[in-house]
Amino acid sequence: QKSHLISGLAQSKKWTVIVAANERKARELLADYRMYDKEAVFYPAKDVIFYSADVHGNAVETERLKTIKSLFDQEGGTVITTMTAGMEYVQSLSVYKKSCRRLEEGGQVDLEELTRSLADMGYERQGQVDGPGEYSIRGGILDIYPPTGECPYRIELWGDEIDTIRSFDVESQRSMENLEEITLYPAAELSPDQQGYKGESLLDYIKEFRSLVFLDESN
Repeated sequence: QKSHLISGLAQSKKWTVIVAANERKARELLADYRMYDKEAVFYPAKDVIFYSADVHGNAVETERLKTIKSLFDQEGGTVITTMTAGMEYVQSLSVYKKSCRRLEEGGQVDLEELTRSLADMGYERQGQVDGPGEYSIRGGILDIYPPTGECPYRIELWGDEIDTIRSFDVESQRSMENLEEITLYPAAELSPDQQGYKGESLLDYIKEFRSLVFLDESN
């Protein structure tokens, strides 16, 4: 009934933000609410002990980055979070927008400049791309795996011109789909030179969007 009520009240707004008392209740509410919005996403709090230090911490950051990406990609939707997560600092909205890179087939790109940009966006250079947040360069081929995507991309250059953009399977290395363009989003909430920086929070972000916020037993 709670999810049904929230869904009905939120019809007039593009974005619905539900703030639960804790992570357990937030995930329970997410499971219920997906009956009304299949694309509803969960924005977890950082794990202070494990954050960015192991697989669990990286998974948490990926989940958070995907939520931020959805605010830019979608016309509307539902974000379920906790007060702790919603108040944690990330890059300011203006910095995040500037960090995004759009690459299109036939477009011009300076590979050296792009490499510096990817480092600032939190990507790590590897000999071969094996997981999210990594990129590699072999001759005129750039492989990159955005943490906000479902698969990596292979960008083949002809000089400074983008010849082709294709998604590929990380295990077999086989191409899957030709793409006309992609947008690369940051691979980290803060770039390496921003550690300790206080920017904005998710709750600050949603002020920029037409949102309705529900507090679910937050006391």
